[in-house]
Amino acid sequence: MPTSRFNCSVAAVGGIVYVIGGAKDQTPLGLSTVEAYDPLKDTWTTKASMPTPRHSAGIGVLNGSIYVIGGSQKGDSFTGAFEIYSPATNKWTTKTPIPTPKKGVVTAVVNNLLYALGDFASFSASSAESAPGMEVYDPATDTWTQKAAIPTPRSNFSLAVVNNMIYAFGGTEGSLLTATEAYDPQSNTWTTKAPMPAPRKGFAVGVINGIVFLAGGSNESGLVAPTVSYDPMHDSWSGSLNVLLPADLVGGAATEEGVLYAVGGVQAAGKVLASIQAFSPSGPRYFVHTSQ
Repeated sequence: MPTSRFNCSVAAVGGIVYVIGGAKDQTPLGLSTVEAYDPLKDTWTTKASMPTPRHSAGIGVLNGSIYVIGGSQKGDSFTGAFEIYSPATNKWTTKTPIPTPKKGVVTAVVNNLLYALGDFASFSASSAESAPGMEVYDPATDTWTQKAAIPTPRSNFSLAVVNNMIYAFGGTEGSLLTATEAYDPQSNTWTTKAPMPAPRKGFAVGVINGIVFLAGGSNESGLVAPTVSYDPMHDSWSGSLNVLLPADLVGGAATEEGVLYAVGGVQAAGKVLASIQAFSPSGPRYFVHTSQ
């Protein structure tokens, strides 16, 4: 892509991959840069800059618009900035900031509600437990509400949505985690699921045909090449292909066409990538269901 970066926010709308913000070096200063990738043409275009430069922001798509929440403008600072980008008009609008500024924000969209969790490493030890664990935005009323806190506070983790359930994977809490936890918006409760095969952080996530794919990231030994997949229906994990360019702090999103794109990231010695890598599963999976 035109701009090397890591900790960027990535979303897919109408088959186009949008890469927003991030940081280009280890300072790190947040970027306002927005670039869009067209897979059919294999080309990039520059879009309207984000009003608030930042990295490590949360991102979600509702009704064809891209919502960008929180993040950091510089280093470990917080911002509550809440801005919406319209791919149709190439314009940004500003909304009321999230009540609790967060960095390292991860988000999920379920039934036109936007769920936002923060990087708990951003809070001091004395305030981590009291910090709101999850906040939910309703665009119909332009309001935020608090929901149940995630059982395992963590940083550098990822979320995915399958069948209106939110799944949280990996990350760090002093040490690297394999923890997988699922949130049911209807009951406002979390449950523990099968742990990841190995701990990792800073990876890209995408859902394809009801299967969650995790690509890139790092562990105690360094960068992680193998992609793994999680099947929520059977609460089980499987191995998959290696990413071509392993990197930490990768952005990612899956398109409706069933392709996971891993964008940017950091390699050894702090090298920041401009690469975009595309992953497609080998084929559809079929399961036979029997009544229980």
